[in-house]
Amino acid sequence: MYIADFFKDVLENQAENDNLKMVENKFFSLSKNAEAQKLICALKDEPLFFDDENFYRLLSLDEILDAEDDMGVSFKKKGILPLIDCEDNDFISYDFKKNNWCKFNVIEETKFKIRQSVLEFFKQN
Repeated sequence: MYIADFFKDVLENQAENDNLKMVENKFFSLSKNAEAQKLICALKDEPLFFDDENFYRLLSLDEILDAEDDMGVSFKKKGILPLIDCEDNDFISYDFKKNNWCKFNVIEETKFKIRQSVLEFFKQN
């Protein structure tokens, strides 16, 4: 499955579940962003790898809940939530403070490629 197809399906069909409460208890409320809510609810116990030419891996629920300890980054303090591993220490992340999406490098701790929708990262040009 390709990541754009996966997200399109999730954004149209995903129902709320306990994942959302667990992530919001650990980080922030996602009430401002329906995309972030639905993506969190789509998380599974294992990461999900995609068939795209570029490497994409949707993190598992546990990986997100443990992200600060595992990656050594204060995501809550920075106001971001990593969701998709893009290789080279880059993660597509939801920015709580700005209510948008970005790529975040966990080594340099920098945000780049700011987008209004997560789908904008996967549009074919």
